[in-house]
Formats: sequence, structure tokens, C-alpha cells
Amino acid sequence: LSQDRPVIALDNRGIGESSVTEGPYTIDLMMDDCIEVIESVYGAKESKKRVHVVGTSMGGMIALKLAIERPDLVKSLVLNGTTFGGRNSTPAEAGFAKE
Repeated sequence: LSQDRPVIALDNRGIGESSVTEGPYTIDLMMDDCIEVIESVYGAKESKKRVHVVGTSMGGMIALKLAIERPDLVKSLVLNGTTFGGRNSTPAEAGFAKE
């Protein structure tokens, strides 16, 4: 895929190479992180650049929220093994982030 177009793969807060910050980590907070990354790469809100978004598991919940809240940024959406979340979803365990 990266041979045909730019690919941005990000680690959510507290996962992989990202920083651990004060919690709690919410889908809205991680969606805001995604917006910040997209806008830092392609420009401010006024930019007409829209991106293809792929989300798996919790990333799918974040991607879906991004598509709903900021359709101006999303050209297409692929969701893998995810849910829409909500009151009936199972929350992540308290210690899921690295220490």
C-alpha cells in the first residue's frame, strides 16, 4: 500500500511507541489525537485533503467516531473486527496501557 500512496500508522496513547499520559483514555480523546496527526501532516482544518481510514478493534471505534465527527477528513472507511461502542460495550481493562 505504501508504494502507491502515503501511509500514516499511529500508536494510540500508551501503546507501542507513543507516550503514556494521564488517563482516562477515551475514544473521543484518541479521535482528537488522530485529527491532530492528520492536520499536522496535511494542514489545518481548512485543508480539503481527505484520507482513507482503516481501523481494527478499538481503532475501528476511533475511526468510526472520526468519520462521524469529521467527515470532511475522511474519504473512505474500512472497519475490521470492531463495534460501534456505546453503553453496552465492554470497557478496556484499567491497566491496558504500558507503565
